[in-house]
Amino acid sequence: MGTWLVDEEPIGLEGRNALRRVHPLQFFAENIAIGIYCRSLLAHLLTGTFAMKQIRQLHLYLGTFFAPAIFFFALSGALQTFSLHESEDGSSYSPPSWIVTIASIHKDQRLSKPHHHEHAAPAEAKPAEAAPEQAKVPAQDGHAASVPAAHEEEHEAGPSTLPLKIFVLLLALGLMLTAALGIYMALQSRNNRRMTWVMLACGILVPVAMLFL
Repeated sequence: MGTWLVDEEPIGLEGRNALRRVHPLQFFAENIAIGIYCRSLLAHLLTGTFAMKQIRQLHLYLGTFFAPAIFFFALSGALQTFSLHESEDGSSYSPPSWIVTIASIHKDQRLSKPHHHEHAAPAEAKPAEAAPEQAKVPAQDGHAASVPAAHEEEHEAGPSTLPLKIFVLLLALGLMLTAALGIYMALQSRNNRRMTWVMLACGILVPVAMLFL
């Protein structure tokens, strides 16, 4: 069996490649060895202890950073699911200001402002203005006036939303409990305790700062 000419790295100022004679078996052995080395290195990075340690560190930092936001949005979402952030027409319930504030942050990504209530009065006056127009409809079409009532009856006869609301409440409680347990376990590690406090502080201060940008 003869020999093969294999290119080496460019040498000299002209960049010409040097050729060396290599036996075919030596050529295949070198490439197989390189392939085995690369494969073992990749396997070590993906499944070795080094990779798992880095994954745990990343999970720790991301979890502690987003834990305050998870707790906040889970709580505000549960309150909004039961409509505790707003008062219905004809109801004596008045939502606390702190619930209105966190609901505004959740829905509109900003703090609630008093001028929103000033625009509510003209909006409520529109149905009264439109009432005469609706009163003219029965004169042209006798069954037109019964259409809104039919829609209300269909809406009232729909399936109950209470089971899903209870599930959402349990989901919110589970998220808050999971976030609290994650923070507790992260603080038990002495090696990462300082970084855990730093990530928790950043997870609180960064969203708060974004509210005022």
